[in-house]
Amino acid sequence: MRKLKVFALVCVVLLGMAGVLFAGSDPNLLYELNGTDAADQLGYSVAGGGDVNGDGRADFIVGVPFANPNGIINAGSAFVYSGADGSLLDSVHGTAPGDRVGGSVGLQGDIDGDGKGDYIVGAPGVNNLAGAAYVYSGATGLLMYQITGSSPGERVGGSVGIYGDVDGDSKGDFIVGAPGTNDSTGAAYVYSGATGLLIYQKIGGAIGDRVGGSVGISADMDGDGNGDFIIGAPGVNDSAGAVFVIPVWMAPFSIRKTAVLPVTGWAARWGQP
Repeated sequence: MRKLKVFALVCVVLLGMAGVLFAGSDPNLLYELNGTDAADQLGYSVAGGGDVNGDGRADFIVGVPFANPNGIINAGSAFVYSGADGSLLDSVHGTAPGDRVGGSVGLQGDIDGDGKGDYIVGAPGVNNLAGAAYVYSGATGLLMYQITGSSPGERVGGSVGIYGDVDGDSKGDFIVGAPGTNDSTGAAYVYSGATGLLIYQKIGGAIGDRVGGSVGISADMDGDGNGDFIIGAPGVNDSAGAVFVIPVWMAPFSIRKTAVLPVTGWAARWGQP
């Protein structure tokens, strides 16, 4: 017979964003997190899988890109929760109006080799929709890498993923979509979790392709021992759309040595998105 969880109610109120987390109120649910501020759109993005706090249980992350932390309109937030008990483990908040931090999130894979899951947060509204993506250590909460768009409208961080070991160094890597690049031709970039260097990039072939509209890094699909990645392009062929599943051996060696977007390693987290 299945044991019912003990009912619990945890109220979370952080930096202007309020949510209520119910644990075990429905025997068919582990947790239910409900937003309390109108138009925040809590749950706009979600991800789970990595063990952030090292308790042997998977944890999860929730994006709230239209939250108003510290009263900053649509700066956005992302919250990392324990899978074991639903407690809040960490949070990230935008610092300028329209940043939309939490527009995309990912949490699965250890990219710094410390045995704990790390996470990535997209903020496609940063700097007039140039966008940004931030990779954090699950163990310390420190910012490890920051990928920032160079032109308004690129929407870097419109999609993100973190998980598989693409380059064979035994550490997880991450992928960032920028579907607004070059008049929405779009682009997606795969980065090394160990160094932050660009491993692979895919650029759309036509205006409106929106390559990078969705992205993901998986475990090894083709049996070569390395993780593979997937890129969505919902605007291809007059919005018929397309999906590209790409093995790591398709990444040209020359591209692996050149970083296209700015990468900042091990920056101080607090005071940053």
